[in-house]
Amino acid sequence: MQTMKIRKTAFLLGAGMVLGLLTAGALPAQAGMCKKSVEKERFEENQFREPCQSYREVPEGFVKKGCEIVRADKDMKASKPAQVVSDYTLFFEFDSAAINPDGRKILEQVAHEIKKYKPREVTVAGYADKAGPQDYNAALSRKRSEAVSQALTTLGIDNRVIEKQAYGETRPAVKTPDGVRELRNRRVVIEFRK
Repeated sequence: MQTMKIRKTAFLLGAGMVLGLLTAGALPAQAGMCKKSVEKERFEENQFREPCQSYREVPEGFVKKGCEIVRADKDMKASKPAQVVSDYTLFFEFDSAAINPDGRKILEQVAHEIKKYKPREVTVAGYADKAGPQDYNAALSRKRSEAVSQALTTLGIDNRVIEKQAYGETRPAVKTPDGVRELRNRRVVIEFRK
């Protein structure tokens, strides 16, 4: 029985070291047990730890699902679409993503309401009119949604609650032929969802 304990110790300590101690007669029968119990304690401490354990705090509106941090409502989205509670529209000058003074006032109101009501989701969707090439308009609508998102972040809204979308000229508010400038189509729509 002592031989088995020594063999386990040989595995933990290294075969050369144990054999040297055995031949010199310097290894007491219980010496291997101390090392084994330390190794066993380390194993027992770690065997129940999650492989992706993170000590970061999970942000509000998110949950930890396995190793991932996901929006708390991710599972609900598949079963039931979120209800739009409120929406705001900002209009833009031709070929521009700059927010005008009227748009700034609207954004201040939007930021106030987001802080007050804490909606589950905020969508910022950019659009363009049909003047110009379609790929250019898609990029311009993306710039508009980014500009509004950045402005909301500057006003104290956490960027993680903002979902940005860009539709280019594909979803006009007012139907027009290709190449026509239309103010009502050059817009960003901000929606709050429960």
